[in-house]
Amino acid sequence: MIQYKDLFYSFHCNEIPGFEDIGKAARALSEIPAGFDRTELQRKTGVDRHRHMRASLDVLPDKKQAMTLEAKGHLNKALPRIEPKAQNTNHQPDEEWSFRPGHIAFNPSYGRLNDLRTLLNNYFDFNCLQAGDFLYPPHGFRLWHTNKFDLESWFIFFVDVDKPKSSFFKFIDPVTNELITHWDEPGTANIFRISSDNNNLLWHCIGTNDSHRWSQGFSIPDNWKEKML
Repeated sequence: MIQYKDLFYSFHCNEIPGFEDIGKAARALSEIPAGFDRTELQRKTGVDRHRHMRASLDVLPDKKQAMTLEAKGHLNKALPRIEPKAQNTNHQPDEEWSFRPGHIAFNPSYGRLNDLRTLLNNYFDFNCLQAGDFLYPPHGFRLWHTNKFDLESWFIFFVDVDKPKSSFFKFIDPVTNELITHWDEPGTANIFRISSDNNNLLWHCIGTNDSHRWSQGFSIPDNWKEKML
């Protein structure tokens, strides 16, 4: 297991006793959906803008600007709940997946993660809430963000890649401001905590080089270490 302070943990699922079947279920989700065209992903964003956004992961973020974008994205997700006539910027009911800048997100209403979630619930004896189901194609990304507007919790993200060390999870130590890059391996999982405390935000981003990267995220209990470490 790789550990950076108490901020970030990463391990191969086979390292943890009783976690093998969970890891196997996660890897079974590593598929490229029918009809997905990576060039269409770039076209929707704009080729030049896509490249510029991907390149922005190589430097520390402008936190004020990035937080403004994150807050706007959170508001767009919340609008349909606040104002039912507002446009839903997430998934349409008939969409199995939809485009996001730099990646695609699978629609949770299709139940793709149901079996994986059941295994995880049983392992922790806890109601693990789904936090995302994503595919990052080659040269894909998720911009710098904190998730501060989401559930404050520890999270596990299962990660699978079709080429080792060709995609990454970057994060910033909130105390030292050091930029840390973790290179992905197939069949692994990352654990980190999301906070809403402005003094303890975990700024992070994701990027791929010439690989596909799949990730499925869930909340996990605060005492997860008692079970896994």
